[in-house]
Amino acid sequence: MGIYEEQKPLLFKKFQQLDSPYNRQQGGTGLGLVLTKQLVELHSGIIDVKSIVNVGSTFTVRLPAQQLKSGKEELKRKEES
Repeated sequence: MGIYEEQKPLLFKKFQQLDSPYNRQQGGTGLGLVLTKQLVELHSGIIDVKSIVNVGSTFTVRLPAQQLKSGKEELKRKEES
């Protein structure tokens, strides 16, 4: 449905719901975006929102690239400890 610019700071606050007919129909506790933001930040990432009222919103999550270790490397490291 879109979010007004002045409401964007409220999106990531606990138990905060924006007042709109859509929110009243869907219900919820207002924790989804808060938890998402916390998880993203725990991984040193950022979350961003772009929104146009009466059109919709796009949420973008950016996480830093990390080199993955293979299972064999992890097992070998544990065995050496």
